[in-house]
Amino acid sequence: MDVDGWDVAVERASVLVKAGSHSMLRIQEYAGLDTDEVEGLIQDGLLTKDTDRPYRLYSVTPDGRDLIGESHSHGVAFGHGKGDLDESSEHVLGVEVSDRWATREFAKDPDSDVVTIRPYYDLKKCSIDADAFFRDDEAVKEAANDFERHRLDLVGLDEDGDIVLTVELERINHDTRRAVPDDYDKMAACDPDHAIWVAMSHSDAHEILASLNNPLEGKPRIEKTYSEGTPTQSVRVDQPGFTDIHTVSQLRDEIIDE
Repeated sequence: MDVDGWDVAVERASVLVKAGSHSMLRIQEYAGLDTDEVEGLIQDGLLTKDTDRPYRLYSVTPDGRDLIGESHSHGVAFGHGKGDLDESSEHVLGVEVSDRWATREFAKDPDSDVVTIRPYYDLKKCSIDADAFFRDDEAVKEAANDFERHRLDLVGLDEDGDIVLTVELERINHDTRRAVPDDYDKMAACDPDHAIWVAMSHSDAHEILASLNNPLEGKPRIEKTYSEGTPTQSVRVDQPGFTDIHTVSQLRDEIIDE
């Protein structure tokens, strides 16, 4: 595939993820790709496969962004209220579903203090050191991590503009036992009425709980433990950085069924 064709494919994939209602299998139809060609993009390091549930989702790698001329520092949607640097399609989907769910559950509830839902909310004015992007990959990663420590995936603001709801969409990776407690502390510092966690799956939800019970550093954030078979709906925690936990599929089913 030529660069122009791949560029169009990426743009259409982005639209599909933002819509939150289609599998990226449709990208093969839009771009005229067969399965072997998609696998070739993955093998060439231009694309990664995120998940098959609830939809088939792919993300463009840094090499893929280089190929289509997409900036590492800005991306197609990067910044306060827009998106995270190097954000996966799976994370985009999770934030979009959480946004729609929180709008219905809180912002549209006349008894709720939440009047506005804001995704990708910067807790303070901060920016990534532009010089980092002219150095090596590790410098970019460190700068991005520092930036994301000051951002929440989703917040609910009251009429005074104060944060009363926080939502973090958590993907499990090699840094989970450090990242999850950090996200807990970030939410707890806002002293919200609701601190909601959203996991990509039931097993991921229990990985989050385990990381809060046994963090890599510092004291446990929550003391109560649950067996791996416990449904997320049955998890009952009342802590500054944790009040509820859901899976993306649960929230998606709720907004689809409304």
